Amino acid sequence: LKVACSKLVVVTLTVKIMVAIASRHGLSLNSSIDHPYHRQHQHALAVDALVEVLDPTSAHCSSGRLASQLAALAALVAPSCKGDPSALEALVVGSQHWHADLRRTALAGLQCVVREGHRKAVAARLTGVRTLFEALQSGANDDLLSLQQSAANSSKLPSACSEATVLQTLAAALTDAHSAVQEAALDIVLQIARGEGPTQRRIFAFEVLSKLACQSKIPPLWSLQCFIQATKDWHVEVRQAASAALVALVQNIHRGELSHEVMAPAAIAVCSLAPLARQGLSEALGTLVLLATFAAKTNAVSGVMEGSAAASTASKTTAAEAGAAVRPATLRGSLPCSPSDLAREALRSCAVDALSHVVLDSDPSSVAVRTAAISALAKAALCSAQSGSYEASQRALDVVLKGLVDWHAAVRPAAVTATAEVAQETARVLEHFAEQDSLAASSLLVLHRSSVAALTPVAQEGDQEALQAPTSLCLRQHAQ
Repeated sequence: LKVACSKLVVVTLTVKIMVAIASRHGLSLNSSIDHPYHRQHQHALAVDALVEVLDPTSAHCSSGRLASQLAALAALVAPSCKGDPSALEALVVGSQHWHADLRRTALAGLQCVVREGHRKAVAARLTGVRTLFEALQSGANDDLLSLQQSAANSSKLPSACSEATVLQTLAAALTDAHSAVQEAALDIVLQIARGEGPTQRRIFAFEVLSKLACQSKIPPLWSLQCFIQATKDWHVEVRQAASAALVALVQNIHRGELSHEVMAPAAIAVCSLAPLARQGLSEALGTLVLLATFAAKTNAVSGVMEGSAAASTASKTTAAEAGAAVRPATLRGSLPCSPSDLAREALRSCAVDALSHVVLDSDPSSVAVRTAAISALAKAALCSAQSGSYEASQRALDVVLKGLVDWHAAVRPAAVTATAEVAQETARVLEHFAEQDSLAASSLLVLHRSSVAALTPVAQEGDQEALQAPTSLCLRQHAQ
């Protein structure tokens, strides 16, 4: 400190002497003193003086010396944010100092460098990100617990330093303006998520990756593999966090605009929800049902149901008026023509395959999940047929029909109910279809015939619900 002060005194006296000589000869040195070279030289001298105040080789530190070193570290934050290599190196060395207060102060300064560094100081931000990660990995949790004691010693510290703030700083680096900083931060967050560190730290990493992926700030494929692997982790809280992140990612993909770049990770993510649904995760099953029946409120099936309900409430309406009331709602749906619609139909097909794996699971503990999946597949078959997706509708119905001969007594009635629903709803839609030779009408007709044919042997065995579907169809035809 004495050496630094003596240097500053010499510089000050030199400047005063030069000004006095110039004024005596009638000259002005303001232009030369304000030259950028002189300002840069003075800045370098000041940084060197502050660096010399930090003496990492000293094994003893008095209270006054500690206060000076803390103040010097706090003053070095501003030049470090601008990319000064000497100041940044002093912060990095300070983060490894033997004194805990100095380590915490240096780490807090590095956080400021990462968050507030100049846009051209890319190397400084990269160094800050890597040093903060090394501090986390080194197990220096005692240095990252709090900064309250250091804040009491010095009011000039840049910010509080804790494990949470360090993790938040690394998360903020994922949205940095420079791609190199983004990639370095992403590698670090992925290492934290996959590593064997503290559980809460890994859960935080999953939450950060899920949030950024849902906000489209990072590509879904970057975090998808990490999520899928973590759903099989040994720790239950990690599995839950990874499963929640995976479900949120799939739902966000479904809500957004589907493109060719998103379809590949979307298909992988949807298929990975099947094991979670079999394990009883209601969010995973609900997401698969949403994907399989996403157009249920705007397709012809729901339109007929709405139109039929409206027609039945009007007691004085004639048959022709009722048909006219139903037909506009019936034709509300249309075949997919845009790339987004085609992508959603492909995503529906993936959801149908995932639900099929859930239904065909032989685990006795997943009976409730299997029955819910059968009901969803019946609705998916109707929606796919109305959209003209013949193959997807047939795959969904085939799985439902397999439930009619399932080994479990609770699954068979659910399959009978779902098959009867398909038979009745397809008949109701076909009555009001304007073009019987269209692709949607053909798909619905095949569904209707297959469901009625499958209900026949079940009705022969005495199942009343299976018998009720063809009976109601015959009565409707007779009434017409």
